[in-house]
Amino acid sequence: MSRLVTSERLRERVFDAFPVTQPAFRRLLALLDIEASDAVPTAAVTLGARSRLLINPAFVAARCETDHDLVMLVLHELFHVALGHTRLFRG
Repeated sequence: MSRLVTSERLRERVFDAFPVTQPAFRRLLALLDIEASDAVPTAAVTLGARSRLLINPAFVAARCETDHDLVMLVLHELFHVALGHTRLFRG
């Protein structure tokens, strides 16, 4: 499976996991490009004005069996963006 297909499937799972009744979540997710990456052990956001959410698909497969687990992982990373952590240092 190519990395692009993995990223697309992971992105779809993230968007499907968030409550559709809360449009604010979709707006928050729109702040990030979501990419599958084995360069991080779990998940991370990149530095800079336009952050990327890097998610390790092996970690998700092993530790995020439910949508709730995946949402909590993504929310943790989104808080880094919302709190300005990604702009503290040059990327």
